[in-house]
Amino acid sequence: MQSTVECSFVKSQEMYCPYFSTPKLLGEKGIKKDVSSGKIILFKEKMIVVVIPELKASIKKGEELQPRKPRIPQLKPSSKGPTQLAKKRKPT
Repeated sequence: MQSTVECSFVKSQEMYCPYFSTPKLLGEKGIKKDVSSGKIILFKEKMIVVVIPELKASIKKGEELQPRKPRIPQLKPSSKGPTQLAKKRKPT
């Protein structure tokens, strides 16, 4: 099987959400590594900040329905996540 990059919804500390979708290098045994650059254009930053409350609510509902903890690897957050960048920028 050839390695490929796909966005994966995984346990993460990015964006102050327990799960988030970011690009991952996938191989035969699952996630090989996180390949996100940490750079997001301003439009995407604004959209992400808007959807965080809904995403958190959906994650909470999913966790309440899940009878056991899933075995999902936790990735380290990037040094500059979109939320941190969005807080520093002034809205246009």
